[in-house]
Amino acid sequence: YIVNELSGLGVPFNRYKGKLEQRYFGGQKKRRTAFAKSSTGKMLVSALIDEARKYEDQGIINRYCRHSFYGLRLENKADTSNKRICKGVLILDEHTKDVLSLSGPVIMACGGLNGFFPEWTTGTTMNSGMAAAELFYEGVAFANLEMIQYHPTTIGIPGKRCLISEAARGEGGRLFILKGDTPFYFMEEKYPELGNLMPRDVVSREITFVKNDNRFNGFVYLDMRGIN
Repeated sequence: YIVNELSGLGVPFNRYKGKLEQRYFGGQKKRRTAFAKSSTGKMLVSALIDEARKYEDQGIINRYCRHSFYGLRLENKADTSNKRICKGVLILDEHTKDVLSLSGPVIMACGGLNGFFPEWTTGTTMNSGMAAAELFYEGVAFANLEMIQYHPTTIGIPGKRCLISEAARGEGGRLFILKGDTPFYFMEEKYPELGNLMPRDVVSREITFVKNDNRFNGFVYLDMRGIN
């Protein structure tokens, strides 16, 4: 249903003879991931922004571009619990430095903490983690922290790391590290059922383990020989 909705918004998902194409992704035992060439995320965001602009043009929503999170509007509850209630949010205009106060329920979607790891993550370092840190300082409860993940396969270029799609492993790419002069395919050894297609948090963790194991030689590689 969601894929059809997004397709209706203009996301150009790959199709073959009119039928949606799907591929393997992490944690999957069958092809179930729709994709739009090699730019799925960008296509999704572009389509959603275009749709949001329609609502903005109709006066249904307001978008505050060039603004960043400044703080929550917190008020003490009218009892003796010492608890506080969120009444809204403060946002900072990055151009004028004016602070705008907005009232109502607040949903925070902070993104990753890429700014903590410059030149090591594929996301923008504008996601500094500041908003999440401020919420933590204010005592806001966090949930589902395992969903803050970083892509396990990248390649470095000057000043940035480029993502190697999970589809590379979905189509047969194999992770290995050298044990002496011999490739050791560690994911296949530890997880024989899914191997290199384990979820990305598991893959990232296992890469860290073998890199820090003195039985092996440094870097982890992605073997994509034989993929057309």
